[in-house]
Amino acid sequence: MEKLKTIKKECKIEFEEKKSKFIGYVKPVFSKEEAEEYIRHIKNLHSDATHSCSAYKINNNGLEFFKVDDDGEPSGTAGKPMGDIINYMEVTNLVVIATRYFGGIKLGAGGLVRNYAKTAKLAITEAEIIDFIDKKDLIFEIPYERLGEIEKLLKDNNIEYTENNNTYILTKGDSIAEFLRILNLTNFLLRFEEKRIQKEYMNNSNRAINFEIANMGKIIKTSSEQLALFEKLRKEGKEEMLTKKQKEFLDVRMENPDISIGEIAKKLRNI
Repeated sequence: MEKLKTIKKECKIEFEEKKSKFIGYVKPVFSKEEAEEYIRHIKNLHSDATHSCSAYKINNNGLEFFKVDDDGEPSGTAGKPMGDIINYMEVTNLVVIATRYFGGIKLGAGGLVRNYAKTAKLAITEAEIIDFIDKKDLIFEIPYERLGEIEKLLKDNNIEYTENNNTYILTKGDSIAEFLRILNLTNFLLRFEEKRIQKEYMNNSNRAINFEIANMGKIIKTSSEQLALFEKLRKEGKEEMLTKKQKEFLDVRMENPDISIGEIAKKLRNI
């Protein structure tokens, strides 16, 4: 499965174009609700702005959510070019907002498209594109004096982790499951394993769907080539060059252009 990309951090950029001030905001998000909340926050922050246009793309449990908003700009001149940049840069799980303060000079439709696209591209580039890792935070508050016990527990049980400012980060599924088991956090462990199973199911389903789509593409290509060859022979009056079996094959193919060669063979056995 192709790796997803996202952005590393929230950030802000700004520039001016013909006295119009463009301010771009971008933030990593993991749900539609989080994206919409951030859009509301920026709109409230710039309640005096002429427009605050937005675009977001979310991948959540195998489902994709994509939305653009022109916020009063001419249709297709703001949210859409921002969404196009998101797709062009192949990133997901982010929201981009472009706030514009009108400077008195009209930019025209082409100018709006260019500058809203520019805002999205600059903001996403500034936020740094990274590989997307689907993760959930499980936070346990532990007294400082007991941190040594936790570190010993992790080491004694060969649980892989990284440490950052007295925060222990477990990234591998098996390590997290083992940690929860050792602490006897049964409910957390069951919920965690359920999520792992759901994710594996979705990944396997997506792989199966992608395989079927690719296979269907090959079947259609093969079918069209076979029919094109038959049509060429027919136009040139060379149908008699075909054997009886070849003619039977092509008859079945013409009636069933979307089935595989194996399925054609089954039908021929029944003729």
